[in-house]
Amino acid sequence: MPEPRSTVPTAVTTATGDHQVHRRPGGRSERVRAAVADAVLELFRERQFSFGVTEVADRAGVHRATVYRRWPTRGDLIAEALSSFFRGISIPDTGSWPRDVHALASALARFFNDPVEIGVITSLITDADPLAAEVIRRHWDPIVECMKDVVERAKTRGEIAAHIESGRIIEMLIGPFVVHTVVVRRSISRRHVTEIAELVVRAALHPPEPS
Repeated sequence: MPEPRSTVPTAVTTATGDHQVHRRPGGRSERVRAAVADAVLELFRERQFSFGVTEVADRAGVHRATVYRRWPTRGDLIAEALSSFFRGISIPDTGSWPRDVHALASALARFFNDPVEIGVITSLITDADPLAAEVIRRHWDPIVECMKDVVERAKTRGEIAAHIESGRIIEMLIGPFVVHTVVVRRSISRRHVTEIAELVVRAALHPPEPS
């Protein structure tokens, strides 16, 4: 059996193009960037969403003027943090619909069990700052599009119904993880992940005909 191949969606790392720049590894600039990103992610983990530039600068141990110069708004700070966080997501391409779904379900379980992601979703639901919500959506939407590609590849291979709506299938896959981790606030067991994956695999085989 061939080894599963995963792809990291490049759109995820380029979704905030204003912040996607070439940096030399190491050096003071990189240390400052990492400290600021880590500070924002810590705030998300602690579910402190109403932070500003001052709070992040103090927590990161970076001079406030430096932070204001490089990340003048709360949206800029969130974008920097999420650019690092979302790079850890990979989308499977195993050449098999069932294997892809099981691999993707496992990846989603790891992702949604992360306190940062729970904080991000909670912030997206409750945040009154439309700019911050838009930043979060710009990072998440490309990931969803890459997940849809998994469905489209399976359709091209003739493994699932050609008329199926890829967005609905991805919603079926993501929904249980959001409910379980964000609403119920429980970690997801391996058995739960397998059951969700099996349901999604079967749902795509014989979906209802479009009306």
